[in-house]
Amino acid sequence: MKETATDIKMKTSPDQPKMEHHGLRIFIRGLCSVLLHLLYRIQVIKPDTPFPEGPVMIVANHRHYFDVVAVHVTVKRWIYWIAKKNLFSIPVLGSLISKIGAIPVDRDKTDIVAARGIFGHLKKGDAVGIFPQGTRVPDSRLAEVMPRSGAAHFAIKTDVPLVPVWVDPFRLFRTVRVIYGEPFRLEADPRGKYSHEELEDYSCELMNRIFSLAGLTFPCKTHAQQTAEGDKGIPAAESEI
Repeated sequence: MKETATDIKMKTSPDQPKMEHHGLRIFIRGLCSVLLHLLYRIQVIKPDTPFPEGPVMIVANHRHYFDVVAVHVTVKRWIYWIAKKNLFSIPVLGSLISKIGAIPVDRDKTDIVAARGIFGHLKKGDAVGIFPQGTRVPDSRLAEVMPRSGAAHFAIKTDVPLVPVWVDPFRLFRTVRVIYGEPFRLEADPRGKYSHEELEDYSCELMNRIFSLAGLTFPCKTHAQQTAEGDKGIPAAESEI
């Protein structure tokens, strides 16, 4: 099913309380949509399966700043994006992304406050957006940067559906596909304990789900495959957003 981003309007319900800074969020969403359409031809491709109504995590590939915008304006629901903590200290920008609901995360340590924020939004039935790669990764470096384990960790612990999204490279005035996949859940026990290596393997699964939407394979090996091949693996990304 194909749509244009102009077909998308934020979904609201008379039974739900109006979100904080609702007017500002509507304005920002509209402004981003207009800007996107001035610069690119956005083509939205979605499965016939309806987008999940309750708590959901949106996972996408990440190579450009506009990836956030392309996904955000092509979903009817408001997405609460995870963003690096440093952005919140930038004048004007920090205040703006805070008001539109971005969730700050400290990339230099285990961030309990960020974890509570993510769990809290999912508990309320919100949509949370995250890039498993943790940073913008150009195609030339895909084989060098391992996806981070945060998205897989939260998906397993909350047992919420995941919606994979592929975003094409951005080239001025060219068609950019935003491809949504079928909602799915990771096959894992929410009550189980998983090693860092196991979570990285689940992260590879997430990235393969995303890349398969474009008919591609993500260059990621499980730790079992690395051990069998005598591989040392590849480094995790430094998170930027």
